[in-house]
Amino acid sequence: MIDKLFFGALLLIAAMVLLMEFSVDRKRRHEWETFKTANECKVISKTDSVRLSGSSTGTSDQPVNAQTTTPSKTGWICKDGITYYK
Repeated sequence: MIDKLFFGALLLIAAMVLLMEFSVDRKRRHEWETFKTANECKVISKTDSVRLSGSSTGTSDQPVNAQTTTPSKTGWICKDGITYYK
């Protein structure tokens, strides 16, 4: 019984975190859209996502592999003279 309650509480917490993350992301997108319109921003560049990988030797002489991904971005120049990347 306690396992089911714990599992249920864990699922509820995970759902709440996902909902909050979605809400924050939506708010940020709305703020950018408002700013972009008010400041007459125009697209000046676009980049594709990039995946980098590498390997090294760890402290125990064990091989260590790492990968990073940089998401695609769009460069916007606005009337304030600043270039924003989103």
